[in-house]
Amino acid sequence: MPQPHAIRLVVFDWAGTTIDFGSCAPAEAFVRVFAARGITATISQARRPMGLHKKDHLRVILNVPEIAAEWRAIHNRDWCEADVEELYRQVIPMQIEAVEACSTLISGTNECVTALRQRGIKIAATTGYFREAAEVCYTASRAQGYIPDYCICADEVPAGRPAPWMIYRCMEALGVYPPPRPWSKSVTQSSTSRMD
Repeated sequence: MPQPHAIRLVVFDWAGTTIDFGSCAPAEAFVRVFAARGITATISQARRPMGLHKKDHLRVILNVPEIAAEWRAIHNRDWCEADVEELYRQVIPMQIEAVEACSTLISGTNECVTALRQRGIKIAATTGYFREAAEVCYTASRAQGYIPDYCICADEVPAGRPAPWMIYRCMEALGVYPPPRPWSKSVTQSSTSRMD
């Protein structure tokens, strides 16, 4: 018996999902940017906010009690939004460099995408990366055979995850609306698995 709703769109993340097994690039860049300020951020602390827009990612790390205390001890004050902006400017080249070094497609990605496309499902990609870092991912993935139908970054919408705006933009660009779409009678009675 068929599912009550046909899946027409699958949205993947980049780092840790389709490229860069272990999400090494984002975490390493954040560890480096804090180390440059004399603050020890662990890989675990840097990895915790994965998927957020990178400015939000910085804010989450800065709010880790140990890091907030280190910041206060070094700077004689709490961090502020001007610090987030400065850290973000500093992390951009580090992030691009890390993404270039960690751009191998995760095993099974192409096979998964092929299977989804054989079922008529469109593929989109969202990321917390800013556009310059995302372009490195796009270029590397294309060379390895993974080409989503649409890609968008957190800095291209009003807010990144957990806000739904990137997914909504994917739906808009690929004509997938409304989100839940009942199976039509012709599809449920047909032997084909094609979904529109």
